[in-house]
Amino acid sequence: MKLNTEIKEKIATTIVAAAAAFAVTKAVDLAWKLATGQQPPTEEDDNSVLKVVVFAGVTAMAASWARQFAMRKTNSYIAAHPFGQK
Repeated sequence: MKLNTEIKEKIATTIVAAAAAFAVTKAVDLAWKLATGQQPPTEEDDNSVLKVVVFAGVTAMAASWARQFAMRKTNSYIAAHPFGQK
C-alpha cells in the first residue's frame, strides 16, 4: 500500500516534532540539575508546589517551542525537497 505525499509529510513532521520535544525535555532536566543541584521534581517526591509548577512550566514552554521550531523547519525542508521526487 502506497502512502500519499500528504500522509508522508504528516508522519515525518510528527516524528521530528516528537523527537525535538523529547530532546528539549531531557535538556531541561539537565539544566535543572545544573542550576539547582537537585533532581527535577516528580509527583512522587515531597516538593513544594512552587518548585513543581516552575519546573512544569519551563518544561512545557521549552517543549512547545522546540515542537513548533521542528515543525516549521521540517515543513520548509519538505517544501524544498518533496517526497517522491528525485
